[in-house]
Amino acid sequence: MAGTIYAVDSETGAAKWQYSIGFPLKSSVAVANGKVVTGSDDGSVYCLDSATGNKLWQTDTGGIKINPKIATIGLNGASDVRASPTVYNDKVYVGALDGNLYCLDMKTGVVSWKYQTGGPILAAVTIADNAIYVPSSTDSPNGTFYKLDLSGNLIWKKSVPYVLDLTPGAGYWLFTTPTYADGVVFLRNAFRLNYAINATTGDTIWTYDGQYNPGTPSQLGGVMQINAMVYSYGKLYFNDFYGITCLDAKNGSVIWTTWLSRENLAQGLAYSYGRIYTVSELGALYVLDALTGDKISVSTDFGFSQIRSAPSLYSGNLYVGANDWNLRCFGEARVMGDTQPSPTITQPTTNPSPLPLASSTPVQASVSSLPSQAVAPSSSVEPTTTYIAIAVAVVAIVAVAAALVLRRRK
Repeated sequence: MAGTIYAVDSETGAAKWQYSIGFPLKSSVAVANGKVVTGSDDGSVYCLDSATGNKLWQTDTGGIKINPKIATIGLNGASDVRASPTVYNDKVYVGALDGNLYCLDMKTGVVSWKYQTGGPILAAVTIADNAIYVPSSTDSPNGTFYKLDLSGNLIWKKSVPYVLDLTPGAGYWLFTTPTYADGVVFLRNAFRLNYAINATTGDTIWTYDGQYNPGTPSQLGGVMQINAMVYSYGKLYFNDFYGITCLDAKNGSVIWTTWLSRENLAQGLAYSYGRIYTVSELGALYVLDALTGDKISVSTDFGFSQIRSAPSLYSGNLYVGANDWNLRCFGEARVMGDTQPSPTITQPTTNPSPLPLASSTPVQASVSSLPSQAVAPSSSVEPTTTYIAIAVAVVAIVAVAAALVLRRRK
């Protein structure tokens, strides 16, 4: 079902409720204060009750319009909400393809203010030290990075150069959410360049030029940068030319780089207890030692399904969604050793002939057993519920980037 949000029990995989919007969802959900918030391609922001799935409010961000720039890669609705929302102090902050950052009241959905950035906003904003950091994909040759106060007033803005020579016309995007730590904000453009920026002044502290092969100018898969850097204990981790790179956050120097696969690794990372978790596009989960970059384990229990979403950690488990319509849960993610992790899978929607996983015990939750507009299955929902936004019609959560990287090979 197109544009459906599912609530799934994180321990058993059992479906709790579902809510169908009817338009593709390319925005992840934010869960806070008993509410689930997401954006949709119909140009609206939706807020649901996390216990029941019932809609609390819906706010239109201006309707669907055609934007010549974003239409070139299939982004055909200038007011579509494809950035993931950020919730802070009972406010929802979310960017849209019309270039506006919207601030909505969490309780009512009323727009408190909006700020026009001049370009589509494709990434979730970061809020730190009472300020909002907003990447905007303004016209070539530069994107624009904004710092606003919580009332939507400009503090500073900074040009972020695009790199267009790898694939002409395809690099003028800022896909990644900023990462903030210790007075520094870290930002990536679509290809190669990674920045450390002084959060107070907006000045660049250092720049890291990602690895790439200059002999293959049309190659996207190895260098696409669509997810944020992960910061931990003075180090930064991110995908970098078919592998993962670790930098010293103070000066941008390389600590280690580990090559993993000749497939797209841009889906994102998860970090926990000295372990880095990442996935490749064609169905592999890697576990690395965060200190050394050594490979600890790998799982290929995804059949031939593509993976277009980042792995997520919760309560010691690792969750990975794939394009075979399955959500897989890998247990004991914090203490995973040299053995290959074994997943439990759940199917939040009907899937003909799902691929078997030899080392797993499937738990299936068919949408046919759930009410069409999310009526609570019981009076309360366990606190272990996990919320998953799945755009079934498009199948890919990261469809914006997938339009650029799908099937590109060296």
